Amino acid sequence: MTLTDRVAIVTGAGNGIGSATALALARAGADVAVVDIDKAAAEKTAADVAALGRRSLALATDVGDVAAIDKMVRQVADAFGRIDTLVNNAGVTRRAYIMDLTEADWDRIMRVNGKGVFFCLQRVAREMIPRRSGVIVNIASIAGKATRARRTPSTLAARRP
Repeated sequence: MTLTDRVAIVTGAGNGIGSATALALARAGADVAVVDIDKAAAEKTAADVAALGRRSLALATDVGDVAAIDKMVRQVADAFGRIDTLVNNAGVTRRAYIMDLTEADWDRIMRVNGKGVFFCLQRVAREMIPRRSGVIVNIASIAGKATRARRTPSTLAARRP
């Protein structure tokens, strides 16, 4: 696969799957905007992309904030001239027993994993539609499909603190 002179945005690219995705796109020839809430992590991945001979841009962005998403897309379009690919990879979770999950935990998860994905997709699509070209990839965790032993009232009671 060749992505020579294509421009990609990867959210949550400071580490893990996002960083690996950004580097794979760079190896295939793409210039990459590395987006992460952690500026230092974004800069590290962006430096790794540049070391592969591709242009890179590190952006500290909270994808749960629509104004921040808009600013990020403008910065990428200004820096590279266009956006060919968006990889919506940013996501958060809170490993907790379901009965311990708070409203604040839930709101944070929904803000990043739902709102962030949708509004990044929407905003980048506005750049792609006039050119009639672009690819958007949304990454989700398999954790939502995890199967566990069936919980009975007695096992649920045993887990309570």
